[in-house]
Amino acid sequence: MGHIIAKFGDRYMEWTTVSDGPITPLLTVPELKRYILQAYGYKELQELPERIARADAQGTSSRMGTSAQDLLAHNAIGPNGAPVTTEAEMIRLFGPDGEYPGFSDPERLDIEEPLVVKCPFGLRDFKAKVTRVVAEHDNVVFAEVTVPDVDGTFPILFERDGTVLTKNFADLQVVYDRG
Repeated sequence: MGHIIAKFGDRYMEWTTVSDGPITPLLTVPELKRYILQAYGYKELQELPERIARADAQGTSSRMGTSAQDLLAHNAIGPNGAPVTTEAEMIRLFGPDGEYPGFSDPERLDIEEPLVVKCPFGLRDFKAKVTRVVAEHDNVVFAEVTVPDVDGTFPILFERDGTVLTKNFADLQVVYDRG
């Protein structure tokens, strides 16, 4: 899957091993449970206690023995792509009231403006275009996107703050198309 749970301090975050960075800010266990259920469904929620136990024991839920220190040794997730090398800095940046560098602007998206889906850390050259909004309910938007070099459209579910809820785009972010 390419996603692991990492533990820093007394909180947890989902981390992508694809682009070596966080998908979520640091969350409490109840917040993490709510996120996992929304993003991946009940089956993944049932597996979460085992993943949290591994994160408590080794710093991440990786079955390959990756530790939280390993994540701190290889990343470019700080401001302007600088590495975050200490647990204290990780907590300051991604904990409650943190700056969350690399995440899209927390402003609520105006879905009438042109939107794209892209890597929030700029580590991949990926840009899917939101072509049609199918439905909206409160904070959630269901839309279609086109992906470069792939025929057809794909469904995507995202929140108005840009958080993608669809698994195949889960480590990406919906942002304004500003060129």
